[in-house]
Amino acid sequence: MKFLLHCLLFLSISVVATAQCPVIQAAMVNACGSNEGNNEYILFTTTSAGFAGNYTFFYGNNPTPSLGLPVNILSGSNAIAPTGTGSIISSNGCTITAVTSPVTVIPAGSQVLFIPSGFDANYDVGAICVANNLYVVYIDITSLPSIWNTADMLPNTPSVTAYLEVRKSGAPCGGTVVSYTNGWVANADGNTVWWDGGGIATYGNNGCGIIAPPVTVSNIATTSVCAGSTASLTSFTTTGSPDQCSVTWSAAAIAAGFTD
Repeated sequence: MKFLLHCLLFLSISVVATAQCPVIQAAMVNACGSNEGNNEYILFTTTSAGFAGNYTFFYGNNPTPSLGLPVNILSGSNAIAPTGTGSIISSNGCTITAVTSPVTVIPAGSQVLFIPSGFDANYDVGAICVANNLYVVYIDITSLPSIWNTADMLPNTPSVTAYLEVRKSGAPCGGTVVSYTNGWVANADGNTVWWDGGGIATYGNNGCGIIAPPVTVSNIATTSVCAGSTASLTSFTTTGSPDQCSVTWSAAAIAAGFTD
């Protein structure tokens, strides 16, 4: 009985410790603009309250980038007022909290967007800002400890796996590490990566103006088309909120006169 009680106590402590870790949701790895590194961002969710300055984002080729070299950093301790010409708005009217000081408290369960203070892109976060809990932290990358290249930082077509990590100082755990490789159809401006709760990456592109999870289409029902007909119905399942879809026919269908 004593052994069982000890096991349960240990399990309880482990769960509490894990719950303190920030969780990475997304990253812009191929932004628009001549200085695209200025427009790259990392999006993560907090699981406990803390100062903006407690959070640091690391990128590198080491499986734990905060412990290896080379490493590149966006540090919440460098939070300042934005200095660029860009904007972050919400088309759904959601309230966005601008974080310009490292001592700003970010509540538990908040979405946090780290972006260089000199960014010049115009982003709409309406697709992710749904509960008035989006905190945008503008980070000075002209002084240490932030080490960030304004021209380009996150690899667009990495030849090796790229690892990303967010650490929160003072937490029982170091943070969450996710990774990605070249999973896009093409190397294009607007390429983003999104991760689910298990760290599985999904690659998408909503352009350089919209921050939203990529849309996926699945469970497409097969359908028959009768000779001479001009329309056919099918069904499918989507994630996200797509308002446009396109159909690409097989080579045989194209040869028979179908048009994409």
